[in-house]
Amino acid sequence: MDAIEPQWSLFPAKSNFNLKDAEFNLKKAYEISCQICCPKLSHDVCMSLTLLYGRERPIEASFYFNASMGTMSRAQKLFKLKNPTQISGKKISQENSNSQDELTNMFETLELGDSAEISTKSGSITEEIFKLKMSPFDMKDTHLDNLPQTWTICSLALAYTNGLPSHVIISRQIPRTVPTLMKIPLDRNFQLENQLEKEESSSEEESLENSEEDEISHGNAYLNFKLKFENLMKGSKASNLDANSTETLPKSEWNDWWKKRNKLDKDLKKMVEDLEEKFLGNFKYLLLGTPSSAKSHRKLLENVEEFSEMLKRELGKFKLKVEVDLELFTLVVSCCHEMSEEKFSEILAEISNLNFQQLSNLKKEAILKIAAKIRRKFDEEEMKSRNPVILILDSRLQIFPWESMPILQDQPVSRVPSVSFILDKVLESESSQVPSMLQDGVNLDKGFFVVNPSLDLVNSQETLAPFFQRRGWQGLVAQEPTVEFMNSQLESQDLFVYCGHGAGEKYFTWEDVFKLKKTPVVMLMGCSSGALWDAGEYEPSGIALSYLLSGSPAVVGNLWDVTSGDSDRFCMALLESWDQNEEKPLSQIVSESRKACKLSFVVGAAPICYGIPVYKKAGKSARRFTSKESSDVVDMEVQMRSNGKSTR
Repeated sequence: MDAIEPQWSLFPAKSNFNLKDAEFNLKKAYEISCQICCPKLSHDVCMSLTLLYGRERPIEASFYFNASMGTMSRAQKLFKLKNPTQISGKKISQENSNSQDELTNMFETLELGDSAEISTKSGSITEEIFKLKMSPFDMKDTHLDNLPQTWTICSLALAYTNGLPSHVIISRQIPRTVPTLMKIPLDRNFQLENQLEKEESSSEEESLENSEEDEISHGNAYLNFKLKFENLMKGSKASNLDANSTETLPKSEWNDWWKKRNKLDKDLKKMVEDLEEKFLGNFKYLLLGTPSSAKSHRKLLENVEEFSEMLKRELGKFKLKVEVDLELFTLVVSCCHEMSEEKFSEILAEISNLNFQQLSNLKKEAILKIAAKIRRKFDEEEMKSRNPVILILDSRLQIFPWESMPILQDQPVSRVPSVSFILDKVLESESSQVPSMLQDGVNLDKGFFVVNPSLDLVNSQETLAPFFQRRGWQGLVAQEPTVEFMNSQLESQDLFVYCGHGAGEKYFTWEDVFKLKKTPVVMLMGCSSGALWDAGEYEPSGIALSYLLSGSPAVVGNLWDVTSGDSDRFCMALLESWDQNEEKPLSQIVSESRKACKLSFVVGAAPICYGIPVYKKAGKSARRFTSKESSDVVDMEVQMRSNGKSTR
């Protein structure tokens, strides 16, 4: 058979299940979940609606898919909006701030169903955005379509079968276009590995385990990968502890330590490659942004319909009826130089619901000729540079370093907990009486720092303190910051750099951050400073998200524990590079600065960027961000996609 079975289906094709009744009841359940603080209910209902609508109704599916994520952070933002000077009805102690009971108490005080008394128009809109009190079409037309047209929002989450992870769902949204959604079975790319394991199995018991039902192997694919990753992180943390005594080690033990670190780096590199190939496979290209070259993007949009019709026409000669999703086809064509000609041909066949390997030689040759013609049309160098991507990851996927996958490692990528945060930052910028960092950029002359407050990072102090002082920044060296000092600096500066243990919670807790009315761009260079901690049925949280909640447009932090030497090199490389680049967003600078680390993955893959694209402040005439700016390229894209048809 040439055709591939459809990948998107919640209910069996011949099911007697009444979809209308399912839709009605699920939407009622969604309305209830919006009135009470029950993250688990909200997540499950939204994911069910996502699967129900699927690719047939992408605007609604994408809305509910994004509504399923970031429930905890949205609730925290609403609480802050209603109670700007409080943390919760009950004070959360620093030593127990991770307690599930404490978090439950906080959520019980939110009373999300009550209408907040908010004095400003922007505050009311913010409440609407975070409560998602609007239809999917209003969300798109009123809010999403007013975002910068150069931004691409990619959301990823696991879907479950019989209680085990079975699929990865990806939603890709570009303002003023229809979202693209894909549901990718995990066994699609783990199948070969599982088959090899079966062949190598030497006992009947192992063979029996390997031949379990598909749903079980689906779950094992994710769970085994997660377990391997966690074990690798434990090994890295243990070797980090060894690093404290490396200066006194004999040469032979010093060499052994480096061998161990290099092996960990190599193992993590392999895991990151597996994350790309085995979780996403050919669908990894969904995570790429649009071409940053306006010329290339315009040429793409001018020719994509012609290429689509050519594909249909040529395959039609073989009596193959091909339906092409134009959004997906445009993306694949834009990535034509990211892969070999044969791989490009395979993907062209796949998005046409054909299996390239099972096609006859004549059909393969027809697709190969089309692929070659498309590739000749576009300049490889111009197509490499991409616009920013904003990732939204569910609680099970956020632990992995997606930004370091080969497809993304040179691209501007940042993370946010939900679409609401993106919309809120834009609204905040537009309603501000004074130009914001989002509009005018980050003034790198207005920075402050805290270095080695614990007095035990002497090498970092000797390296970084003079580096910061030469910039003319205010800061503290080998001194614990007071809450008063932090409050004053965070609300008056454009950039804060912390170089100490963790994220500095010992000196400035997440409760202190939560109370702030304004925060700058933040760089937290300590161990696991960007990691999010598990909160049971609630979404994971961490101090990096607390800074976002309090107004920071971007936060840089580490996903896991790192050694200070490489972390210091990364920090200096980032600031030096950002000094020289007014046209690149911080997320791009973060990607490029990872190369300064001697260990490219064990340390280099740890730093990530939360927030939205922000730039260094340029001249007075340069405005960095205007959400409603006109764009000939995007206007052409909208016209091409509408083609007389309603997006609803």
